[in-house]
Amino acid sequence: MRKKKQNGPANSGGLKKKSVARYSPKKEAEAQVSESAVQYEHPQGPLHMVVDDQIQEQELVLSTPTRIRPITVLGLLEDQRLDHNYVSSLNTLSQRTQSELAQMLNITENTYRGYLKDLSKAKTDTKEQIIMLVSLFKHGIAVFDTIQAFNDWLDTENPFFDFRTPLGFLNTNSGVHYIDNRLTAMEYGDNV
Repeated sequence: MRKKKQNGPANSGGLKKKSVARYSPKKEAEAQVSESAVQYEHPQGPLHMVVDDQIQEQELVLSTPTRIRPITVLGLLEDQRLDHNYVSSLNTLSQRTQSELAQMLNITENTYRGYLKDLSKAKTDTKEQIIMLVSLFKHGIAVFDTIQAFNDWLDTENPFFDFRTPLGFLNTNSGVHYIDNRLTAMEYGDNV
């Protein structure tokens, strides 16, 4: 009697592992997203793609512009690609507590936790605020070089803001724009 050859390792259930390179639309993304998604081909079925949530979060963050431009935000809102991974990427990128992020979005902490699982029920203005905050944190990291330095600046009372913390402005769209404009001014040598 002949033994049948087994495809792949004995514990994989006959699955063949393939590595697929991920395309990134930005040059900076090519350097940062070096991981590959993993595809499995089952002998009796179609290809199944298994994508790591961290890779999706990285791609979402990289696809969000560093500068807040209304036309870009509107395009992202109409694109309908906003999902819970966007909220997770804000969580990861900002390194702020869920309570702080909920305050920035003017929602309860429980609602914020719900958005980490399903963003479909969120209001459009909340989705817009999430996009703008991801963009702001990216801009802050670009200006300060690290998230820790940017967060320290956000938490420090500042005479330019009448001795208020910049963090206190982030619960409105106008406040996010204001802080983003201050970051741009810092890039051009302003003392903020």
